[in-house]
Amino acid sequence: MKKYPVISESGNEYQVELFVGKSIALSGFNIVIKERSELIFGIGYFKELKHYNLHKSEREMFEEFGGYVDIAKYFISEYEYEMREKTEFEEARNNYVKEFEEWGGRC
Repeated sequence: MKKYPVISESGNEYQVELFVGKSIALSGFNIVIKERSELIFGIGYFKELKHYNLHKSEREMFEEFGGYVDIAKYFISEYEYEMREKTEFEEARNNYVKEFEEWGGRC
């Protein structure tokens, strides 16, 4: 099943797709987070941002997270947390690169 728009606490809009995979590659419970993008001429599509594939049954997911709404909320929050962590790491890395480049080489 799909839901759009799902608006996060930070105000971002996503499409969330929840399904139980029937193939070997997608076995288990799947949560796909997408964002709306536009091609030229205003043609819209949804770009996949993150695909969580948990090797759990629907029953296990309900027991751990609650209903579908709670599952979607949890994984949207998890995705945004991961993106914040990634951004913070990249900023720190860039600062370390700059510091290394400016370093005179003396120990």
